[in-house]
Amino acid sequence: MGKKVNEITGEIRYFIPVDGKMYETTEEVYYAYYKMERRERYLEERSLEFELSYDELNESGFQVEMNSSVDKGNTEQDAITTVMIEKMLNKLSVLNDYELWLIQELYTHGKTVRQIEDESGIKKSTVWDHQKTILHQLRLEMEK
Repeated sequence: MGKKVNEITGEIRYFIPVDGKMYETTEEVYYAYYKMERRERYLEERSLEFELSYDELNESGFQVEMNSSVDKGNTEQDAITTVMIEKMLNKLSVLNDYELWLIQELYTHGKTVRQIEDESGIKKSTVWDHQKTILHQLRLEMEK
C-alpha cells in the first residue's frame, strides 16, 4: 500500500495508484480506495470459488433477492464520488510541478493561503490568482 512516514516528523502521507502513477491523497480517500479494491478482490474470489452466475442460479430455481439491505443512496453516491475522484486524479497530470504542489498544499494538506505565504514567501494575492487559474484549468479538463 502507499503509505510513507516522514522519519523526522512522523507524519504519514497517503498515496493511491492511478494509471501507473502514485498520487498523494487524504487518509479518508486512501482507506476508501483500498476498502473498495479489497471488496472487488473478495467478490472475484467468491465468484471463482463457486463459479455461479446470476443466470445459473435463476435457472436452477434459486431465488435471488435483488433488493439489498445496503442504503442504495449512499452506495450510489459513494460510487459517483469515487469515480469523480479518480477522474480528477487523472486530470492532475496536466499540471506542472508548481501547480500540483500548490493544489496539494491547499487541498491535501489543508493549508491556508497565509500559511503558504509564510512558508514559501509567495504573496497571498499570487497564491489566490494561481489557485483560481489552476481550478479553472482543472474544471475545463473535467468537462472534456
